[in-house]
This record gives sequence, structure tokens and C-alpha cells, in this order.
Amino acid sequence: MVILYGKELAKSHTLSSLLNFDCSHFDLTVLNNGPQALPEGGLFYDKLSSGFNNFELMNKIENMPLSIAYNSFIDNHPDADKYFFLDDDTEITESYYTRLTDGDTSFDVEIPKIVSSDDALNKGIIHYPVENDVPVLQKRAVDVNSVLSIGSGLIISRVFVMKFQSVNLPIFDNCYALYGVDYSLFRNMRKLLKKKCNLLSPVFHH
Repeated sequence: MVILYGKELAKSHTLSSLLNFDCSHFDLTVLNNGPQALPEGGLFYDKLSSGFNNFELMNKIENMPLSIAYNSFIDNHPDADKYFFLDDDTEITESYYTRLTDGDTSFDVEIPKIVSSDDALNKGIIHYPVENDVPVLQKRAVDVNSVLSIGSGLIISRVFVMKFQSVNLPIFDNCYALYGVDYSLFRNMRKLLKKKCNLLSPVFHH
């Protein structure tokens, strides 16, 4: 799922960079969260339609809360092996694409490195994920009790979803509309542990 706000499809760096790869085996949902509806048609729309196994544009110009959007997206796609969430200005890298396509589901959540690309002072600096407020620089398992990151780029496995469903706990807290939605995932993971539901040992970042 890619979230747009105040941006045309063709102006999304995320969507443009996805089209640099073979995405014919992916389903893509684009949620346009307003303020204006986007048309279903046009050259770039057609590129997305032909570039993905299934493409859906959802116009929710009432600015749908992200927590509800994310949870609904998961609920409406029960057959997926992996779910990924992206904002509208992310550069999709070769390593990230590889993780989407490699068939590995031996994880609960993968957390990508979030690196500045357009800030001259901070270009190349890793900002997320963090453990105890310290950026994680290496590819490794991280501690569920101390890790935080932003929502864009998260990859969630179906096994992880089923664990939440088994204890009737939402993955994203619907009390949060925008700010705090991503952090609520990590808080809810800690709640899951308290319910004695075992997470697969790693939450990975790459």
C-alpha cells in the first residue's frame, strides 16, 4: 500500500521508483487521502495498471485515519504472504525490492533503514530504526521492547497478522489518525508479548 496526500500519481517518487522493477507479481493499492480525488485513467495510471498483477486506486478524500487504512488493507487481503506500507516520496532500492520478492516469510516484521536522500546536511545518515533512541546501523535482529521506527517501508508477514488476530488485538491502534500510528505498531507488539504470544525471534532491519 502506498499513501498519497495532495499529490498526483505521477508526482509520487515511490510509485515512479517501483516501476523501475518487475512488479508484475505484486498487488498494489494506492490510497489517495485527499484533498482532491484522482482520476482513474491517464498514462501513468495505465503504467501502474499494466505494471502490477492487480492495481487499485482508492480515493478517500475525507482524509481517512492511517491506522484504519492500514488495518482495513490487511483485513481485505487475507491471502497475501507479505504486506508493505510506503509513503509517497520513498526511493525503492534494489535491496528492498529483493526482500519483497525472495519468498522469505521467516520473520514477523522487517524494518528498513531510513536514510536521508535530499537533505544536504544529513544525506546518507541512518535515522531509523532506533533502539533506546540510538540508530541501528547493522543488519540484525532488534529488541521488540526497545525498537521504534516510522511506518514507511515496513514489511509485515501473514504469520505476524495471524498472531494479532489470535488475541483480538489490532496491529495498528485505531485511536491514532496520523501521528503515532507507526509507533503504535511497536507498542502493540509489546502488548502481544505480554499476552504470551511468541514473536518469531527477529524483528529484522535491512
